[in-house]
Amino acid sequence: MHVKITTSGSRCYVQLVESYRDDAGKVKKRKNSA
Repeated sequence: MHVKITTSGSRCYVQLVESYRDDAGKVKKRKNSA
């Protein structure tokens, strides 16, 4: 899990990004906005 900071105009957003594997074994990412 890592933190990603994105900017949109003058606003800043912090997202928690979690990596996991699905049933087929492929890497997927989940985002949780805060």
